[in-house]
Amino acid sequence: MKALFTLSQILVFVFLAQFSNAQIGVVCSEAIPIQCGSTVSGTTADVLNDNATSGAGQCSTTIGTTGQIWYSFTNTESQLITAFTCGAGTTFDTKIHVYSGSCGALVCVAGNDDGCNSLASTLSFTSTPGENYLIRLGGFGSGAGAFVFNLTCGDYVAGCTSSTASNYNPLATIEDGSCLYPGCTDSAAINYNASATEDDGSCEYCNGEGSTTATLYVCTFANGEQTVFDIVDSNGNIVHQVSGLLNNQIVYFSICLQAGMCYTVNMSNAAGATGWSNGYFWINVNNVQVINESLNSNQITETTLFSIDGTCTSVAGCTNPIASNYNALANEDDGSCVFPVECDTAVSVTINMNTGTFPSECSFTILDANSQVIYTGGNFTSTGSFFQNICLNDGCYTVIMNDSWGDGWNGGYLLLTANGITTNYTISTGTLGVGILSINAEGCQANVVSGCTNPTASNYDPAAVYDNGTCLYSGCTDPGASNYNPSANVDDGSCTYCNGVESLTAQLYLCTFSNGNQVQLEILDDQGNVVYFGNNFNNSAIVNSMVCLQSGVCYTAIMTNTAGLTGWYNGYFWINTSEAQIIN
Repeated sequence: MKALFTLSQILVFVFLAQFSNAQIGVVCSEAIPIQCGSTVSGTTADVLNDNATSGAGQCSTTIGTTGQIWYSFTNTESQLITAFTCGAGTTFDTKIHVYSGSCGALVCVAGNDDGCNSLASTLSFTSTPGENYLIRLGGFGSGAGAFVFNLTCGDYVAGCTSSTASNYNPLATIEDGSCLYPGCTDSAAINYNASATEDDGSCEYCNGEGSTTATLYVCTFANGEQTVFDIVDSNGNIVHQVSGLLNNQIVYFSICLQAGMCYTVNMSNAAGATGWSNGYFWINVNNVQVINESLNSNQITETTLFSIDGTCTSVAGCTNPIASNYNALANEDDGSCVFPVECDTAVSVTINMNTGTFPSECSFTILDANSQVIYTGGNFTSTGSFFQNICLNDGCYTVIMNDSWGDGWNGGYLLLTANGITTNYTISTGTLGVGILSINAEGCQANVVSGCTNPTASNYDPAAVYDNGTCLYSGCTDPGASNYNPSANVDDGSCTYCNGVESLTAQLYLCTFSNGNQVQLEILDDQGNVVYFGNNFNNSAIVNSMVCLQSGVCYTAIMTNTAGLTGWYNGYFWINTSEAQIIN
């Protein structure tokens, strides 16, 4: 597929094509009528800008590059008119512009960017009786999102309009961003509130007798707002409450728990008997998991008990102190004890694999100095600690860790204990980790081939299994060049500069979704010279590039799917210059 455009011509044909079926409010000619005292809500997400057809230009502040909602207003008298997006309901950095005149021949009246002591906007102007005003509500730069827009006539009172704030002003008609929210502002406290703006003396610290700080982990999937629970101690005190979460969210909390105390977890879903859509939580104390629960799919409410030392519930585990996997918190032996082995002249080594959140992704291999596989662990089907004892001779061993998904072990870790010394291994991120185990040996090094493992690097080593950070990427390393490549660390002399007659630097933005490796974009000038070429992108990639364009030149954009007739899976690109979008 090809698209032809020039800097001077593309504005007309692009916007005629895109706005032929315009929706009410998203273009200047279809502005939504409003009156004094109006409060309206909406969104600019997925709305294309009409800067070219509307003639909207800088008015006290610049015009954003994404879409907008237009409103029209006419007053019968001369009054102070105030338009604003301050307060709850506005989720992005807004801009407001007010024009008189008509679409395509707009005259600036007033504009504002961050007038609410926040990223929201407010402006005022005096109306002329009978004059029709066109109001453009958009975003800063490429910002877009939901908003609540207000229009008042006459005098107004600016102040805090949030009833939950300590300085709430019930007489205020405009939110000025001054709201103060009380809470604990000490980050060392267990109830630290990052949203609090004034300390109310409520900070709590986990320093009482028998107290310990525990980690509460909460994971949601769909319907995250329905994952609600509280933790109550045996005296009826609420230890922690969880609510108001987002979809696909992972949240950690620090909570204070006490030995000898029984805790009740009250789980609920106010929406109905649908459970938590596979969402769940767990609590760890000193690297030992004391509870892992979820609201079952057919339940509205559910209650469970736990303690950190077996006070109120039976804790299954190995209760034999001489076992490798002895659990001091267990009060019910589950037959899982693993005992050290007799190794004659060799050394007994305890393997303890703690699988983390996604156990099936984790595996590891132990190699000897001759690269022979001594032990392999993997195919874990549940979270928890798995123990094994083996005998190893004195020497150097290499531990290779793998994660099949590529996001690390998600809290999982491997413990190897020999001669009373325990070594911890994990993958914090990525697919591969390499460690060393020394048994009565010195100077041990990993027995794997290290080098550059990235196939796109100029010194890629296909034999390397461990990346040592030596990858070389050729390209232009001068930030002042139009083809500057921030990923390049070796300058290849390819830098070009946008300094010709009537040349200007434009921003090229390319976004992929699925199958980004099939997306290819090439831009040629009318002499056949390549202005830009890119392909084989990642999925969900966002690529920002600078391209050098000239007035009076016709450019051809060649869009290709290298795999076949399947398009770009909703992927797209646009080019902006002087804050105007010339192609999308």
